[in-house]
Amino acid sequence: MHSPVFKDMLGFSQPAEAERVEGQPLVRLTDLEVEVTPFLKALFEPEFFLPFPAKTDFVTIYGCVRLGNKYCVDYLKRRGLIHLSSQFPTTLARYDAIDPDAIGQLTRAPSEVTSWDVPNDQAYLISVAQLAREVDALWLLPQVYYDICRHLADLGEVLVRDTIFNGITARLSMRDTRNMLLGCSSPDDCAQARFRLLPSVLGFLHDYSANPLDIWTAEEWPLFDGQVCQEIWDELPLYYGLGNDWTELEKHKLETIGDVVV
Repeated sequence: MHSPVFKDMLGFSQPAEAERVEGQPLVRLTDLEVEVTPFLKALFEPEFFLPFPAKTDFVTIYGCVRLGNKYCVDYLKRRGLIHLSSQFPTTLARYDAIDPDAIGQLTRAPSEVTSWDVPNDQAYLISVAQLAREVDALWLLPQVYYDICRHLADLGEVLVRDTIFNGITARLSMRDTRNMLLGCSSPDDCAQARFRLLPSVLGFLHDYSANPLDIWTAEEWPLFDGQVCQEIWDELPLYYGLGNDWTELEKHKLETIGDVVV
């Protein structure tokens, strides 16, 4: 009913010896159980995967987005991308509202802004990066890269080999690894950006280069009025080879999931 791919698969003429269940043709999927289970539940159980901001979890989102894309169940893919985007915003204001350690002024609790909790195992970020590339949801990548950089000590060598999170096997592409580790289009540009954006804390660059948005304490933050972090945020796509700023990414996000505040 919802998937033209399934409709075509089941619509083919079946040979007499074809495997059947209760007289009906059987199609064996090659997808992982961890993906198929939430995907089929979302199709058959109306209350299982409700639209944002209903609460859900990462594994459910992953299965619905990936297989919704693969089997052309567009409404599930879009619903899943909206949920997924709630943890990976394109504005600093929403980033501050989600991050419990953010030093900006919070107006709402994180639970009121995002529909799912970040897993304890940071390897899930590799799965997000791979999924974003696969379904062309590139607006997710600047913060995904940034979060991976924040947790390099925990992620270690998973950047150059397969990682498994809850049964999901994922690996960063060479392009993603290069873009993330370079951090900007060239070393000269990166050095100039750091000097321009952080003139009064150059001594902290070594310790905080992977997490510049959390350099200052809540008491120090009013002295900077948010301008430095805003400039860093605005240039995250440039640092990671995803365009000059957020403009094209936000345009693509709007075209893909619509005018939804996430």
